[in-house]
Amino acid sequence: MLLDKGADVNAQGGEYGNALQAASARGHEQVVRMLLDKGADINAQGGEYGNALQAASAEGYEQVVRMLLDKGTDVNVQGGSFDNAIQERPSDQDNKETYSYQGTLESSIIEDRTSARFRTDFVSPLRPPNDMLEALKSRDIRVVQLFLEKNFTPAATSDYAWLHELDEAGYSKREIAELLLMDIGDSPWIYFTPRLHVRRPIQTDFHAPGCAHQTSSNTEPPSTEQEYSYSPPPHTEVRRLVEELCGIGGVVPSSKDASNWNGNVTFEEQSSVSLITFAADSAIAQHSRNELVVKISNVLANFCTAVAAVQALGLCCDSFTVLLRIQDCLQLRHVDFRHASAMSSKIDLVRQDNDLEEAVQQCVQSAKFILRELSIPIPNTTPNADLHYCALAAQFLCSAFLSYIQAHVGSIDPFFLDRPQHKMVLLGSLRAPGNCSIVAELVGLTCFADMTQQPVFAFSLRVPSRELRLKSEVSRFDVLTNAVDCLDTWGPGYCVYNKENPSKIHAVAVGGGFVSLIDSKDLRFHWAKRSSSESVSWIAFEMSTIMRIGAAVRVNERCSMNEAIHRENSFHALEQLGTHNGFWEAQERQAGFQGGQYLIGTYCQTWNKVRGITLKQCALQQADWCLIPFLEQSWGLQVSFCTSVARRVSLRTLVADLLPMFVNPLEQETWQNLVNDHNIIQAFTQGNLFAWLRTLSLLLQRYTLTLVRTVLEQLQHTGLDHRNTTLVIAWPQEGDIGRGLKIPCRAETYWAQIIADAEDCATFAYVTPRCLETNYIECRGNRRAWQNTSKMLVTELSPSGLGEQLSIVTNAAITTHHAAAVRTGATATTQWELEDEKTYYIKKSNSLLRAKAKRPRLASSDVTNLLVAASIIPERFWKRLLRGRERKNYRIRERQATGDRAELVVVRAGLFGA
Repeated sequence: MLLDKGADVNAQGGEYGNALQAASARGHEQVVRMLLDKGADINAQGGEYGNALQAASAEGYEQVVRMLLDKGTDVNVQGGSFDNAIQERPSDQDNKETYSYQGTLESSIIEDRTSARFRTDFVSPLRPPNDMLEALKSRDIRVVQLFLEKNFTPAATSDYAWLHELDEAGYSKREIAELLLMDIGDSPWIYFTPRLHVRRPIQTDFHAPGCAHQTSSNTEPPSTEQEYSYSPPPHTEVRRLVEELCGIGGVVPSSKDASNWNGNVTFEEQSSVSLITFAADSAIAQHSRNELVVKISNVLANFCTAVAAVQALGLCCDSFTVLLRIQDCLQLRHVDFRHASAMSSKIDLVRQDNDLEEAVQQCVQSAKFILRELSIPIPNTTPNADLHYCALAAQFLCSAFLSYIQAHVGSIDPFFLDRPQHKMVLLGSLRAPGNCSIVAELVGLTCFADMTQQPVFAFSLRVPSRELRLKSEVSRFDVLTNAVDCLDTWGPGYCVYNKENPSKIHAVAVGGGFVSLIDSKDLRFHWAKRSSSESVSWIAFEMSTIMRIGAAVRVNERCSMNEAIHRENSFHALEQLGTHNGFWEAQERQAGFQGGQYLIGTYCQTWNKVRGITLKQCALQQADWCLIPFLEQSWGLQVSFCTSVARRVSLRTLVADLLPMFVNPLEQETWQNLVNDHNIIQAFTQGNLFAWLRTLSLLLQRYTLTLVRTVLEQLQHTGLDHRNTTLVIAWPQEGDIGRGLKIPCRAETYWAQIIADAEDCATFAYVTPRCLETNYIECRGNRRAWQNTSKMLVTELSPSGLGEQLSIVTNAAITTHHAAAVRTGATATTQWELEDEKTYYIKKSNSLLRAKAKRPRLASSDVTNLLVAASIIPERFWKRLLRGRERKNYRIRERQATGDRAELVVVRAGLFGA
């Protein structure tokens, strides 16, 4: 309008000198175009920037710069605080051709006032990064992506050689760039979008069926009215639910905007130590009392929702346990959920009406009861002292419950952090550690360390400030607890007691060993791996006894000794060490027992919270009748002696094959009774095992269950060994059940890595006389001889996540020859299939495997082949890939249950690994 009225388009004056420069400095593309169309001098001088090109360049307006260049602006014109738009040109002609936009703009745009976007679009193309580190320093995804597109082969070397694996798996250059930059910019956070959770109330006075709090001496199989199914909820899914709701001390990285979080976290010691507070993220900003109430309310609501969800799954009752570091031992105390529920409801009332002082005090009382064992002092000088106590209790509840879900074993390692937390400092509403904060850290145990295999996470009142930034010294502590809390935390397990006096117990069986009383005067207990047949000699004690479980040897601090004097007096007894005569050494010991006067009272849970304990260990620690539903799972592994082909079979099949070999010669009459009158082999082959067991006498039931346990326990050390280097296969025969074969897990047998025992995988391996053939491996006939290798595994694989495309496939899989060489076909029908040439990932306990699918030709009767190798992606990166922004359809695992969608495949070692 002004131009139409005759305004001078080149009029001088003002901060920017002229209208064109003002419009260019503000990035108004339409105004710039209009001024140029009206004859504005494109090279006019004046103003802060000197000319329009420098103004647009300095402020990073790419389209305006392009427009001015298209209109013929002089890129070398002088003036303004930036002198000119460019001061040097690239010397490398190849780089100029590869990374050119239009013209050669450079040095003036890298001054402090230049925007990051402009540096990316103009400086970087003209001065491209020389290596990966230089590209990552830009912190700009377009720079890294462009560098990867132009230089992927030289970039993916040395520390970044694993990028080839992502490239082969189908990740784009932009996705790879995003992953690399997230590791730099977001670490240790892995941001995610929370799922919607329906808020549910916590159940008080609630007990899950068969929990440790219910003292039952029933060891018989369940009645027909009872429903029992061995389908433990996936450990990782339950843990993720709790982690997503409880966060780290209540703080959840639900977005990149930390101002929307319920608190703030500061990391130290390479992000392995976290300091958690509900205070404002600035020393200047102050939270209003109402804002603090809102945060506490949100955190407690999430905690209650997490507890209610875990209760609904039958995985906890109306309380949970926490390890408290009190003086020289760790006290395992239970926290009643009713106090957390009451605290949540009261703080909600305060949120609605901030003047309800009575509700605040009731909330504080609940908080004090939750934290009573820690005796935390809250001085009156602390701002909002009452709400600080509530904030501290909320952080404690979330952290302690997350620790309980993993049985307090190991570091806190939530899916939204790429590094595990060895120590957490709960600050409540304070910004800095003080005497009224809580520390949770890893500490060592005495005898229980052999059970947990890792340090445990324990809470205590904060140490003096001068020690806060020092790494904690790992000490070894006894555990103070009772039998019920011990079983609730580290179960499943049971108690051994005398049937004539069931009110007293002789031992607590947990974690593959027994806790027994070794000093009745000081009530000292010891955990060790022993046989329950020794229980007749163990001292009986009350179920409610507070047990101090520690080393069998204790130090008497009152005893004094002059070591030098006593050594001199004992010099005649000293001998040269390191020398000895030849001798025979016992390498194997065996022991057995049968039930008698001492029975087993069972306290069992269908799911074990201990991180690191395998599914196999969990199953074998339960009562005998609990093994029956476990037999329905396909955790058996048959390995053909004739062809060396391996295949998964149900444990029922395994037991049916091996039962005759494990019969005690002195019990042949009982066995023949089961074979001839009760068709035991057929019962294990098909039909309802529980229904069949109920047709037996109590004596025959116990005999059968004992026989099943004997078979499984004899094979418990088969499968992949603990070093993941050897495939161990049992080959039991009548009178010789302890021998087997060991195959090195390398070269063509590397496929065995996928059957490693884990939280969701178990393997009981044995040699079968059946001749297992495939389309490529046939019977060796008279040429058969053990070659100490196995070329392939036939198993079923399922998606580990959601979102896969459903399809219906029928595949011919494997044929079997019995001794009489009768061929029978086996087929599998699935509702899911692997994609051809696609790379998938299989997560094991502490490693990651990659596998490439090779689908058969349409006319072929073959099944999909899966080539397996070790992944070389660094742990912190595959955690980010598989947790925060995971492609769930890239993850697979062996079929967990009969109803899972699965495809029958042949697994072989990949050419790219092992």
